Amino acid sequence: MNLALTGMVSQCVPGATVIDLCQFGTTVIDTQASKLFTKKVKGVAIERGVAFPVCVSVNEIVCNLSPLASQELVRKICLILKTGLVVSSWP
Repeated sequence: MNLALTGMVSQCVPGATVIDLCQFGTTVIDTQASKLFTKKVKGVAIERGVAFPVCVSVNEIVCNLSPLASQELVRKICLILKTGLVVSSWP
């Protein structure tokens, strides 16, 4: 979790999108979880991942924002980070 958060902070640059930040955080968490939990149950590997999506809050957005990259509307209005914005993350 700390690795994902510090990585997301470094990704908060002008021009980055909220989708990019959320996907980056999810990828880091999935990668780290796959290294830790390798136990098999009845010979079958258990799938690991994120139970709650990685979310980002920007400035006046009160609720957690975790858009799906597949949503066409979100791609059109997706928030692009600019200098001076306050970004909070909830991985």
